Amino acid sequence: MNKATLRLTRLFVTIDDLCKGKKVERKERRGRKGGLWVSEILAIQIWFNLSKCREFKTFYRGVNGEFLRPFFPKMPNYSSFNLPSTSRI
Repeated sequence: MNKATLRLTRLFVTIDDLCKGKKVERKERRGRKGGLWVSEILAIQIWFNLSKCREFKTFYRGVNGEFLRPFFPKMPNYSSFNLPSTSRI
């Protein structure tokens, strides 16, 4: 396991543990459940903030997006990715 994989795993586990104490559900969209849990969305967003990328779109579609996909298999394409507003968390 390389350093980046280990850091991402630790980050996600920490966020997921924090979210378990809160009642957080997937967002319903057109009658179906969303692909990612809030803890997964937050992990991706924090990973972006820790990266050197300046633009989220470049980060999500680029190398980091390909790095993240095995960890988040239900990760939607960029145009379907909606960040939750802070009022819902």
